Amino acid sequence: MRNTYNINFYCRPCKANKNGLAPIELSIIINGKRTFIQLPRKEYPATFKKQSQSKRSNPIREYMDLIRNQFNSIQLDMLKYNIPLTAEALKEYFRAGGVKSYTIKDLFDEYMNLLEKRVDVNLSYKAFCKYKDAARCFFNMMILDIQQVK
Repeated sequence: MRNTYNINFYCRPCKANKNGLAPIELSIIINGKRTFIQLPRKEYPATFKKQSQSKRSNPIREYMDLIRNQFNSIQLDMLKYNIPLTAEALKEYFRAGGVKSYTIKDLFDEYMNLLEKRVDVNLSYKAFCKYKDAARCFFNMMILDIQQVK
């Protein structure tokens, strides 16, 4: 399957604030799916258009090159970690700052939060307490195993 990947920058006058500054937006297009990211930098739309089309080096072109290089690096990381390359996944990877790693404790906590929401809906409080006890015993055993290894 052929993958397409494109990044474009926009500074739309319709999004300008009272001072005339508009946020620079990044458009990511992967396999025909598009998503936008609003970057923290703001510029005057006319200045942005003029400097982005210029062949000479200027602060806006340097900023765009820096962002483009970051996204190319992120794309390589995603391919390296076998993460499916989609526009939304690339956007989330950029916002999160990389691959989010989970520990067993994080997964247990997330699951316990889901179970806690189910109490009195389709799970009794007594059953929920049993899950809490099982998690506590599991982590106590893990701590003992780690201490014995040291």
